[in-house]
Amino acid sequence: MERFDLDQILRYLTIGFVMTGLAFLCEPQRLSALIKELGSIGFPVAAFTIGTLTYLTYRSTVYTFLINPLKDRLTSHNYRVFLKAQYGVKSSLQAEVLWYTIRDLYVKEGHQRIRVHSSGIHLLYMSALSFCAASFYCLARGQQTKVYYLAIASIILGLSGLLTDISVEKQELLLLENVESDKIKAIVDKMISGSQIQQTDSADKQ
Repeated sequence: MERFDLDQILRYLTIGFVMTGLAFLCEPQRLSALIKELGSIGFPVAAFTIGTLTYLTYRSTVYTFLINPLKDRLTSHNYRVFLKAQYGVKSSLQAEVLWYTIRDLYVKEGHQRIRVHSSGIHLLYMSALSFCAASFYCLARGQQTKVYYLAIASIILGLSGLLTDISVEKQELLLLENVESDKIKAIVDKMISGSQIQQTDSADKQ
């Protein structure tokens, strides 16, 4: 069986238990009954499944299309802005793919440490969203006191994630700047040519 690394546990498993804790806070009797029904094996499996689905949905939507553009507006010191400015990469999404490729090929020093930090950042963001959702649920249920605490916690978690994220991306930019420009340009050219081929194939099919 494959061993889970710390970054995988933070991304996929922990948020499931965070959401379970919030569910217990909002609906303790219902959740207790559900845990009893699922049993000692079914409950961790359910928490892991919820955590995995939550991370995959959040990572492909909220983080990509909301959080990254926000960071690009707040600071220019990150790899997305750098790659677009220096190498003509057209979109932040392309810059993300390009950076992951460069990182896996040429960045060895500090790679794993940054992955763990990034996983912690994603946990902060997902927790902030979960606390926010729980506050709205409690508001709808008339649990006014809980709303304030959950909303404050959501704001603190979200800001902590954002500030840490910006700091880590500055470190990633330094790692990227240490990679030889010829190597970066070769990957960019390959990516652009691949996109052009796909566009040509799509046009031929129409």
